[in-house]
Amino acid sequence: MHYNYLILGGGIAGITGAETIRANDPAGTIGVISYEKHLLYSRVLLPNFVKGKVRREQVFLRTLTDFDKNNIDLVFGKEAVFLDPAKKEVQLKSGEIYSFDKLLIASGGTPKPMGVPGEGLAGVFRLQTMDDAERLLENLKSTKSAVVIGGGFIALEFLDILHVHKVPTTLLCRDTHFFDGSLDEAGGELMTRNFLKAGITPIFGDEVDAFGGDGELAGLRTAKGQVVKADLAGLGVGLRRNDDFLLGTGVSDGPGQGAKTNEFLETAVPGVFAAGDIAKYLDALSGEYHQHGNWTNAFLQGRVAGQNMASSSPVPFVGVPFYSITNLGFHITFLGETDEEEDVTTVSRVDPRGNRYERFFLKNDNLFGAVLVNMFSDKPALTELIEKKVPIGKRRGDLIDMAFDIKALLKGD
Repeated sequence: MHYNYLILGGGIAGITGAETIRANDPAGTIGVISYEKHLLYSRVLLPNFVKGKVRREQVFLRTLTDFDKNNIDLVFGKEAVFLDPAKKEVQLKSGEIYSFDKLLIASGGTPKPMGVPGEGLAGVFRLQTMDDAERLLENLKSTKSAVVIGGGFIALEFLDILHVHKVPTTLLCRDTHFFDGSLDEAGGELMTRNFLKAGITPIFGDEVDAFGGDGELAGLRTAKGQVVKADLAGLGVGLRRNDDFLLGTGVSDGPGQGAKTNEFLETAVPGVFAAGDIAKYLDALSGEYHQHGNWTNAFLQGRVAGQNMASSSPVPFVGVPFYSITNLGFHITFLGETDEEEDVTTVSRVDPRGNRYERFFLKNDNLFGAVLVNMFSDKPALTELIEKKVPIGKRRGDLIDMAFDIKALLKGD
């Protein structure tokens, strides 16, 4: 089967790419190959589905009619295992071969295996797919106690789900505090106090040695010898990019590195593009390569990649990535780049009584990232500061003051 435009991935990046191509090229043939068995659904709504805040049908974003109207072919439950850039062919696990004129790689990621005994026991859950969410919801009907492993957004989603279902929960995090590397000690303490307030028992600086149970989960043992009893475990330990089929093609730097692109989301192989979790893209603002695994970024990249595939006038992908979540009464936003690196300095400010916190990441006197806890109103100004590369200068010291208005940096006050 041959398509003018072939898309690998039926998530938000791939489908947005396909629809954008169709908007720019009414005649070209478009095929989408998805390892999922479902039509496009919102992964960010899965936690709310499990919490009972949205109905199952509200999670789904497209119908077959939508694809028929756009003349886009869908292939469900198929996985790419080999890419031949020279022949412009993709081989599927089933043995089928699809050829293309242009290719969009939007294959996303799958949860990383922990590699510990008992990981496959019934009662050990991930939360990546609709099937995961449905199994978790069914299991929660009989859950007596739970443990959540991790220190990031997925772990936080599990904690909030279990809190809503009134399940006694232990948090096991191998780092010294939650969001370690993005939050400093003061931010970590704020998160820990909120966990305790919600009735969650946190254990930091320890990790899973083995899960235990006879077919079904009964608990776990930590590396330091603690025993945690639980009949449900939620794993929030990150994703592994689905890039095995890219190795040796000139598209990827190596296992787990994803597909490397320029600022137009095109790889080193002409006509082959990437978007979403899989894309390691050249950031037009910073001049550095980044990867961001979140819904908003995947949607925006899918749109830019689709436009560039169907147009002779490419546009760069420009934007400050962000991700926001509201869980356990906290509204948390990660904006831009929030990793501690050698050439990065940070400034933070905290209001423990008001449960407010911000941490600013600076490089060469410019802001390039921030973490906001219950401070979402600062996001527009902070985004503008990053986009315009406004020098912070002598105002750096003001950033520790909760009374300081971030917008003053834009005015040059």
